[in-house]
Amino acid sequence: MSHSASVIDVVGHNVANVNTGGFKASRVLSQGAPAADVEDGGRRGVATTTIDRDLRGASATPSLPLHFTIQDDAFYPVNAGDGTTVYVRSGALTVDSARNVTTAFGQLLEPPITIPEDHTAPAVTSTGLVTAVNLNGEQVEIGQIPFVRFINPQGLEALGGGLYGTTVNSGDPVEGIPGDGDFRELLPGTIEGSNVELVLELTSMLTAQRAYQASARAFRVGDEMLQLATDLTQ
Repeated sequence: MSHSASVIDVVGHNVANVNTGGFKASRVLSQGAPAADVEDGGRRGVATTTIDRDLRGASATPSLPLHFTIQDDAFYPVNAGDGTTVYVRSGALTVDSARNVTTAFGQLLEPPITIPEDHTAPAVTSTGLVTAVNLNGEQVEIGQIPFVRFINPQGLEALGGGLYGTTVNSGDPVEGIPGDGDFRELLPGTIEGSNVELVLELTSMLTAQRAYQASARAFRVGDEMLQLATDLTQ
């Protein structure tokens, strides 16, 4: 796939997720032409080197007590459903029919947190504690959501649905508690929006389209010149 086509594909994916809570936009990074003395047959022009993930935060809007916004580049672990641990940023938590705290897509927290049968009004605090109100009307702690950071979060593998898996490039997760050390506190009762900037995405798409059109014209001119040379030799 050409560089311009990669840019258009990534921009389309970003724009499609402009209203997806916690979505992180991607950027196509490229490398310029190699040195002029490169041997014939070597790569020419611009090549895509990697697709970079923009982990900057986005605006937080008021939401439910069990929702929260992560203010740094941290993640929290969940069970993928097959026993493996994956990581997610979206803080849209809910309680399933078995009273387990889960993500919006039904993944259990790792380790699991269950709201007792006689407790109500579950919520998340700024330090990641899950609380609930018991029969005496007291707000009690139910469990702590662990949060992790990676030495190279760009190395995480995007698995879809807002889930990320570790790779050799990402490094091992380093666990911490929001508000303690390098981990910033959560914004409880809010939901993080997408950090996609439509103006930037549309500008990138127009630039990529212009580059694609210019490349197509260059190939067409080259074909016409070859055809002219062929006609002259006949």
